[in-house]
Amino acid sequence: MQFISDQQVQDLCSMSTAIDLMKEAFSALSCGRAQVPLRTNLAVTSSTCSLVMPVAIDGLATFGLKAVSLAENNRLKQLPRIHGTFLLFDTETGIPVACIEAEAMTALRTGASVGLATHLLSPQDIDQVSLFGTGRQAAACIAAILEVRSVNKVSVYSRDKEKRLKFCHEMESRHGPTFDPVADTAQLKQSNIICLATSSRTPVFDPVHLPDSFHLNAIGSYQQNQFEFDSSILKRANVIVDQKSACLSEAGEIVQAFSSGELKEGALTEIGQIVEKGHFKFDYPRTIFKSVGNAVQDLVVANHVYSKCSASNFPK
Repeated sequence: MQFISDQQVQDLCSMSTAIDLMKEAFSALSCGRAQVPLRTNLAVTSSTCSLVMPVAIDGLATFGLKAVSLAENNRLKQLPRIHGTFLLFDTETGIPVACIEAEAMTALRTGASVGLATHLLSPQDIDQVSLFGTGRQAAACIAAILEVRSVNKVSVYSRDKEKRLKFCHEMESRHGPTFDPVADTAQLKQSNIICLATSSRTPVFDPVHLPDSFHLNAIGSYQQNQFEFDSSILKRANVIVDQKSACLSEAGEIVQAFSSGELKEGALTEIGQIVEKGHFKFDYPRTIFKSVGNAVQDLVVANHVYSKCSASNFPK
């Protein structure tokens, strides 16, 4: 069995490739060609949980099992919040063929899903983005957005001023646009693309600060008690999700909106449906992509990385 490190994942799969792989992943998910049971969520402690996710796609040479731990208190210890491993198996023999570090892969596939959603759902003539979050997921999301849109300025929001400044400095040195650390969410009105990559349990902005039209990517929350945005904004927006069943079970904003009657049956569209059709007619000038993350995303990246690693005899 081959061990594939975070660095190898980054070396063998670019963001642009990952965005293309997300088309394959979400199409398989929406067309019924993927087996992805709802993940097992084990509450280890009040601040640490473990997620276990098996996944298979019809016709793919491999299938997999992802195990992730999320420790909220790691921030206080200067440690990453997310740790994970992806086990890859040969579809025909069941033999385990690779063990892949999943931190970089998780960030890559999460960012790539945002890149795909932004490409499919947002206007072409966008030059400003608002980003909430300063972690690895946030960095991947902005890298993906920059792959599909020409952006001049990114406004970065975080409750921690020091993290805002550090993140903006790092991102500006890595990418072309200006990164501006911002504290007042009233400036949201200047951005037509908004990206939420936090683990907040309460909305990170007041809905009154939203522009009349926007595309919002919300990828940080993955539990019913997490709310990155006020669910009331879902009522007059086109709501696109990674997987309906997962979001109806795990996405706090969507679960609340259905409970309150702000969303009705049939209000959700899977992004894989849009990939398959190539176009979609929207009722509102507002689009929201809500993702809780799906192991099908990890599998297509893991399969790609393993194939590249094997073909090139990449060092083990």
